[in-house]
Amino acid sequence: MIIYRLLLGFLFVSTIALFANTPTIEQGKTVINLAGKQRMLTQKMSKEALLIIKGIEVEKNRVYLQETIATFDKTLHGLKDGNKELNIPKTEDKEILNLLTKEIKLWSLFKKFLNKIVVGKADKSTLKAVEIANMPLLQIMNKIVHLYEKKYSATLSPNLAKTINIAGRERMLIQKMTKELLLIANNIKSDVYIESLHKDGKLFHAKLDDLLKDKATIEEQKLTSRVADIQKLWSKYHEIIANTELSKEGIKKFNKEEKEIVEKMSKELMEMAKIIDSKRYQINLTQTQRLFESTLTALIEGNTTMGITPSKDKKIQQQLQKVKKIWSEYRPTIVNIDTSKEGLNSAMRLNMPLLKEMDKTVKLYELL
Repeated sequence: MIIYRLLLGFLFVSTIALFANTPTIEQGKTVINLAGKQRMLTQKMSKEALLIIKGIEVEKNRVYLQETIATFDKTLHGLKDGNKELNIPKTEDKEILNLLTKEIKLWSLFKKFLNKIVVGKADKSTLKAVEIANMPLLQIMNKIVHLYEKKYSATLSPNLAKTINIAGRERMLIQKMTKELLLIANNIKSDVYIESLHKDGKLFHAKLDDLLKDKATIEEQKLTSRVADIQKLWSKYHEIIANTELSKEGIKKFNKEEKEIVEKMSKELMEMAKIIDSKRYQINLTQTQRLFESTLTALIEGNTTMGITPSKDKKIQQQLQKVKKIWSEYRPTIVNIDTSKEGLNSAMRLNMPLLKEMDKTVKLYELL
């Protein structure tokens, strides 16, 4: 009898422990929402950093950036270790934990550069770090969201986990579009090929090959003649090296000719890099805009290909219409890639209202 009671007691305690570690349906929806929100915050932080760099409402954006950094940091560690205030359970899934660990390591490095911008100590390496590192941070977080969606899809009503994920992705795309608009305005990467001129010829040649591989952009921008000029300069450079006399006068002549060629190649590469980088960002912006727009339409009307069923909830449909209304005003700036003062001001005016309304939409989906 004693052993029987002990066994019952053990089973009772084990059952309580099991349920204590099993996330509730509400927690499942919250996790997907907040993990999805982290994707948005990677782009929001980058946007705010670029606004500070561009000199747009610097003090205000410093405050915003500090707040975004704190929110991202708190949520990221909450997803890993649990957070009662955020209603996030501790993650037990090994695959998700591995990705969260990678994200935390990458975040710790990225945060240092953001903090430099906050205190006004940004240099060229800081700008490049923000431009380069925000996307890996986003990509890992995106994988985490999909794993959470897969994990909780069985406990939530059909397609709800997926819909919360997709609606949450819209928030990220809003920030990503504005970030890409600011990348075009800041033209951060335009000097990347100039720096390679100071290295050995093989490295320069490799960079030149990388540049010339982007044939679609080169042909579209009618840069073929400029490419030919650079290739001629490169051939001339090789010829000078091969025929230089190793005398005092020969070296003096080589130094003069080399300087002229390098200056010409630098100028040509600078112009090409500006055009190609700008074009790449324009393509990214257009793709982001189309994805946001098609997803918004799918949330309103439904889309079998995306696996989205339109919600019958009136509040959700009304909220989606609010998003659509603000988007219709914001859309021309994005579609026309308007980086003028008026265009950027319009983007700043509408960006956060659009984000807030989309955030309200996601929260309504959470309540279903």
